Amino acid sequence: MAGFLVLIPSLLFIILSLSKITPVIPHLQDSQMICKDNTNPLICEIQEMKLKISRLESILEESMGSLNTKIHNLEEKEKLIEKMDDKIDFLQTELINLKKDSTYAVERVNALEEEVRLLWAASRKNNFDLHSLESKVQDTEINLEVVASEVEKIGSIVTEQWIQIRQLDQALQVTEMRILRVQSKTGSTRCTFLKFIKDFSVLHHPKLHRVLDLVFVGKKSFLGSYMSQALYQFKRIVSAAQRYHHEVYRRASGTAQNLERERAGRDWPRKGRRRKKKQRGSEFDAPPPKVSCATLFQTRALKLVTGSGSTMDLFVKPMMKNYL
Repeated sequence: MAGFLVLIPSLLFIILSLSKITPVIPHLQDSQMICKDNTNPLICEIQEMKLKISRLESILEESMGSLNTKIHNLEEKEKLIEKMDDKIDFLQTELINLKKDSTYAVERVNALEEEVRLLWAASRKNNFDLHSLESKVQDTEINLEVVASEVEKIGSIVTEQWIQIRQLDQALQVTEMRILRVQSKTGSTRCTFLKFIKDFSVLHHPKLHRVLDLVFVGKKSFLGSYMSQALYQFKRIVSAAQRYHHEVYRRASGTAQNLERERAGRDWPRKGRRRKKKQRGSEFDAPPPKVSCATLFQTRALKLVTGSGSTMDLFVKPMMKNYL
């Protein structure tokens, strides 16, 4: 476009030169005809000069008019060219904007397609999850029915066990009463037996030992060895009696404590309920068998002593008659 504007003045100059050359030829022919009629060369030259001047003036006027028209046309064309340049610039900017809009539209379309693809994937996943949840709900309903039936069975079993617990509680109360009776009846025998052991170990045993030492001191006889053996057996009987008596008392107290703990553990379901007392049968009212610590001592001690118990006849039985 800029090169075309530079060539416009040269084109105008060529057009003007051609327009000047074409009208000069007929004027030269007229001047030659005038000089043939006139004999004075100066006049002929002056006339020729006038003709040339007039012709040149007319040519100048014509050329000026054509030049003005051409300049006017050129200005109009320049204006058109400027308008076309502006329009071209506008179209170029519009083209750039359209390209940008097209790229943005393509990106937007791609983003929408990706979003649609993700939505389809999420929809398929949701359908799969829904199907799995429905299957789980069905399985849960089946399991719930099974659990409900088991709960009903357990409820019936609990009712039966509760009845058995109440029966065991009643039996436990009867057993506790028996234990209390046994403890109350063995208390006096315990005191008597302990008194016998204490008196014998403190009073009779040293006296017996001194008497035997005085009688058999320095004598190596069969009777001395027999008496030492009898004293050894008697010491074993006393220690065994003490051990077994303490064992019986410890077991009785431990049984009472265990029964108290079991009773306390079974009392919690009965909170807020009134216990109904039932008539106990005659089988629970029978008195417990009488237990004597001396009898227990005698049976345990006889297991340690071998033979017919001649040593017992000599020393132990006469002393026990004062306490039994």
